[in-house]
Amino acid sequence: METKVYLCICCELSNKAKKWTESDKSYRLISNFNDYLNFRKDARKVENYQILAMERGEENEVLTWKVEVAHAENEHPGNAIRVAYAHRELFETALKDSINRLFVPKIQRTIRRFLLGRAEEAAIACFAHNLRQLFWREGIVAESVIALDPGYSACKAALLTSTVSAGVMI
Repeated sequence: METKVYLCICCELSNKAKKWTESDKSYRLISNFNDYLNFRKDARKVENYQILAMERGEENEVLTWKVEVAHAENEHPGNAIRVAYAHRELFETALKDSINRLFVPKIQRTIRRFLLGRAEEAAIACFAHNLRQLFWREGIVAESVIALDPGYSACKAALLTSTVSAGVMI
């Protein structure tokens, strides 16, 4: 991701979440995303877990995040075009319109897609690394093991023995 344009990742509370009151069920979700309520960071320095957290917040309609583009007019290919003085005002108006209406949104979508893709790939790689470490461990023989999977609303537990495997929901 190399550009001469300054890209800033900005995140704030969504308009829908701003209307929530403490009596709403969804209101408690706001506390899960406190770190991102007034978040501003250079796009080159934002971490993958931060992108995934902001995306989760947006899916839960708690946050909205966007890519702010500063000085996009410096990168627009229309700047290299030279026009006659008589047409300069018309050309500059058209250039500003194309920057604001087409060029900047395209940069925002592209950068957002890039950051989200990079974050998802990193999360999958981390999961694969952790899973690989678990599979390379030596197995437990002649012992009983209880496996716990803490979830958001319930905890799943499985009792594993050398002869029988039984699952229990806690």
